[in-house]
Amino acid sequence: MMRLRNVTTGEVVASSMLRAGKPYAHLLGAIRPKHLNPNEGVWFDDCCVLHTIGMESEIDVIFLDKHQRVLRILCSVPRNRFPVACLAARSVVQLGSRELYNYDILVGDRFALED
Repeated sequence: MMRLRNVTTGEVVASSMLRAGKPYAHLLGAIRPKHLNPNEGVWFDDCCVLHTIGMESEIDVIFLDKHQRVLRILCSVPRNRFPVACLAARSVVQLGSRELYNYDILVGDRFALED
């Protein structure tokens, strides 16, 4: 399993991450788990829009640019919402709800997935 690190601060934000490379698979719900626990998440490449249709709980969302810098942060996005977007984003990180309240994440921070 991979870890999500805020490279700017050095903090590990989530220790159980999946990486999804096909954005259409997320829109179809093929990759996205129905529930994410704290410290779990999914990184979607080539993505700027997601939904929470069929999710069992709220999620936290981080939109990243092409250099994996934070563009937008959304905490506790309600279930059954479509769309949640940041058109300038190139990647989206989806985390268990309220996970981001534990960290001081700012627009411009850079993120990375690590083995």
